[in-house]
Amino acid sequence: MSPSASPAEPTFVWVDIDLIEPNPWNANQMDDEMFDHAVESIHRFGFVDPITVRELGTTRFQIIDGEHRWKAAHDHSSACTETEHVGLRQLPITNLGLIEDHVAKQLTIVLNETRGEYEPRRMGQILTDLLAAEPMPKLLTLLPFSQPQFEELAKLPKVDWGAVAPKPTKAQQKERWVERVYRVPAADAGALDEAIEAARAELGGSDGQALVEIARRYLDT
Repeated sequence: MSPSASPAEPTFVWVDIDLIEPNPWNANQMDDEMFDHAVESIHRFGFVDPITVRELGTTRFQIIDGEHRWKAAHDHSSACTETEHVGLRQLPITNLGLIEDHVAKQLTIVLNETRGEYEPRRMGQILTDLLAAEPMPKLLTLLPFSQPQFEELAKLPKVDWGAVAPKPTKAQQKERWVERVYRVPAADAGALDEAIEAARAELGGSDGQALVEIARRYLDT
């Protein structure tokens, strides 16, 4: 059967990840940070958005839309155990059948460029709601925003999250660590910063260790 000048009725199926390949013309680029977000999304939610493909012969499929999600699935699989890896051997696809090259290229552009834009105030409210369930550092590993973008949309005071929650050293990783992020009124933030700085000047170490010492002294009084 020869390729068609227009897509056939789409079919939704699951196929082996190795039967899918990227196209050579995709102009949509994704930086490393956004790619990491895609991998984290798959790790947390699974592969929930099918890849749009066309048929290549009878057994292979070429990506029209979703190349970065396909790559992220590969990247996620390489980081998983053998048991976890099984879950991503099959990916959902929307198959448009045998279509001509120029139609596939047109669809790639259309699907990449016609997704719309978010309304800033509504997005800000969504981000504020999400903060009630998870701290910003964790959300930033998943959502496609930088810290300044997140803070601007959610109308938050600027916070140096790297100082508040530094990554533990290799020696510290042997211990069980938990993350605690608290929001305080801007008027009180200065007093908290001064207390942490004073404890760090006396004891050394990280902000987290300074906070632990402050808490211990309070409990001892």
